[in-house]
Amino acid sequence: MIDKDMIITDFLKQYPEHVHILTEAGFPCIGCFFADGETLEMGCLEVGIDVYDLIDKINEEIASSEGDNAKQEDTPKFTSGIKE
Repeated sequence: MIDKDMIITDFLKQYPEHVHILTEAGFPCIGCFFADGETLEMGCLEVGIDVYDLIDKINEEIASSEGDNAKQEDTPKFTSGIKE
């Protein structure tokens, strides 16, 4: 799970499939060099949104996607038994 002190570029590297949350929130710094040293909290201050709301949304989506992946991996794979 992530927290408000996570560096934006670290988030982008670790969770690229969730970058849309930051873009939808209006983060202007995703592609700029400031993202290398700026935390999610600092980005939220720039945009004017509550950091804890953003963190909650991100963590919920991460947990949901990890749950979906676990369900897929736990699903047995059946074959028809037909040999070619």
